[in-house]
This record gives sequence, structure tokens and C-alpha cells, in this order.
Amino acid sequence: MTTLRAPSAPIGIPVAAIAGLLAGALTCLLQGVVPADWNTAVNSGAVWTVVAFGAAALLAQTQSAAVIAGLLVLVGEVAGYYLYLADVRHLPGLRSEELLWTVAALWIGPLTGLAAYRARWGDTAARMTALATIAGVVAGEGVYLVRIAGMIKSGWLEIGVGAAVAAAAMALRPAAAHIRAGAVLSGIVVAVAVYAAYRLLAFN
Repeated sequence: MTTLRAPSAPIGIPVAAIAGLLAGALTCLLQGVVPADWNTAVNSGAVWTVVAFGAAALLAQTQSAAVIAGLLVLVGEVAGYYLYLADVRHLPGLRSEELLWTVAALWIGPLTGLAAYRARWGDTAARMTALATIAGVVAGEGVYLVRIAGMIKSGWLEIGVGAAVAAAAMALRPAAAHIRAGAVLSGIVVAVAVYAAYRLLAFN
């Protein structure tokens, strides 16, 4: 049986940058098509993070390459979104918002890439923890959407997706109770942090 391997770094890194630009443009396109109740389900920080996570997992086979890939995808998503917004939809974008998401991408991107590497190449504990943390990102944003933003449908969708991913991570393979507990705790901590960050930004 042939084992599926990620592309080498010289190929994977530029592909990650292009993928980020395309994903950002696509989310901007869908934002103008999807009804308001579901708008966030196709365009949000959590969605961008999940895309970066998946791309880094697919494109990188070393930890350093995954970190770079995560960074490039997230930064590319920000750039692709605002370029599409300005040049295709001809809508003004807030510079403060663009700067905020760019700064967020610069530190969340590498962490997302690292989590992606551990989810694909790590041991059982690393895989469970990485998947639980990405689930926490999605669920934490979902809680914010339900409690603060008033976007009930898309918020509950994200909470459900986060819970499903976390449950799948726990069922991934046999593991000791303390490993499962640690992964769950990591996911909860990330979810609370994401919710708190969104709430802080909402009231500023």
C-alpha cells in the first residue's frame, strides 16, 4: 500500500500562499451570496483557521514547514479577502479591521500550522490535543455568535461542528484516561480564550 505523503517544502510553501489567497477571496465571494443568518458560517476567523489547519496538514511534512504553511495560509486569506472586497466587489474595507486580522494571522497562523503537524504526524496524545484545540476554536466562536452576536443559526452550527470534531478526536484511537482528559481540557481552554477574545473586541 502506498502511503500518502505531503509535498516537499519547496512545493508546499508556495501552494500554501496561493491556497490562502484563493480561500480568502472565496469567503468574500460567499459572504455576498449566503443569507445573513448563515453568513458567518462561510466567513469567520474560525473558518479561516480551519482552512489553514487543513492546508498545513496536507502540504507540510515537517514541523517547520507546517508552521510556515499555517502562517502563509492565514495571512493569504486576509489578503485575498480584502483584495477581492476592494477590487471585485468594489466595497470599502476598514483598515483597522484589516490590520487586526493581519496581526492575528501572524501569530495564530504558526500555532495553527503546528497543531496541524501534530494532528497528522504526532503520537496519540498530540493528535487528540491538536484536534481538540481546533475544535475549541470553532466552538468558542460559535458560543460568541449565539450569546453576543445574535447569529443563532450559524453559532449553533459552529458549536455542533466543534463538538463533533472533539468527539471524533476522542474516538480516534485507544488512549489512557489522562490523555483524553488533557485533550478535552486543552479544547475547553482554547474555546474559552476564543470566546473571551471575541467578546473583548465586540465591546471595544
